[in-house]
Amino acid sequence: MRRDPVSFEGPASGTFPPLTRTVRILLLANVALFVAVFLASLISPGAETLFVRTLGLVPGDVLRFPPFLWQFVTYAFVHSPSDPFHVLLNMLALYMLGGLVEERKGSAWFLRLYAVSLLAGGLVHVVYGTLRFEGRSPCIGASGAVLGVMLAAARLYPRLPVFFWFVLLPLWVVAAILVALDVLPILTELTSRVRPDGTAHAAHLGGALAGFFWAGAPAWLTDRPLLPAGKMKSLRRALDNRRRRGEESRRRRMDALLARISKEGIGSLSHSERRFLVRESRRARARRGGRPGGEEP
Repeated sequence: MRRDPVSFEGPASGTFPPLTRTVRILLLANVALFVAVFLASLISPGAETLFVRTLGLVPGDVLRFPPFLWQFVTYAFVHSPSDPFHVLLNMLALYMLGGLVEERKGSAWFLRLYAVSLLAGGLVHVVYGTLRFEGRSPCIGASGAVLGVMLAAARLYPRLPVFFWFVLLPLWVVAAILVALDVLPILTELTSRVRPDGTAHAAHLGGALAGFFWAGAPAWLTDRPLLPAGKMKSLRRALDNRRRRGEESRRRRMDALLARISKEGIGSLSHSERRFLVRESRRARARRGGRPGGEEP
């Protein structure tokens, strides 16, 4: 599921996108499994094939009895060690855009977005792969889920500037280009009866469409509780307490930095302290519903 190189410009000059909790967990999971497959392939030449056949999404395997249902989830965390750019570009896009989405919409909303995009990509691949390639075409990689995040980000921040092949474009234009790059090969396969090019374009489209519609779905669907009311109340109380402690800690640090600026000037701050001030300013704007950088989408 390899994707063309894309680089992103952060919401504020000289700063990096926020590394939020859910994005950090997803990055670690993908990188950890990639390293595990890489090390196993060094020990045994057939290890990569075993991982792909077991954890990758093969339509014929999930439609058999008993079905390999875990593949609907695990496929999105497996990347081939022979193509490191695949995992690198996926994780770069997830980091650059996922944090912005999670920071604005919350961890629970973002986790559902990622899960819905992941599952939708898998389902579309299974249907298309079964009808077109007799169910033996495997699918690995996070591209479908990451495209879902990108399409959701494009709905939330359509004019966010990003670099695509060294050209600065609005995010919605980049998202449209990437979707078109998946639509065209599928149309070619269907109309010209050419063999697949080794990229799971159907999974990409499934994830992208799921992310696009999830970002515009009503709150009663996207914000439903994950746990029963009693457990959710206890969990929410614990999370609220943790958030309040974090906000109080950040507030104390902010007050100390502002006091130092008042006495010694902005030049007295280190690079990390300036980045902290920028992040807090961006977080305050996100809470007010504005886009990063102060412009409404």
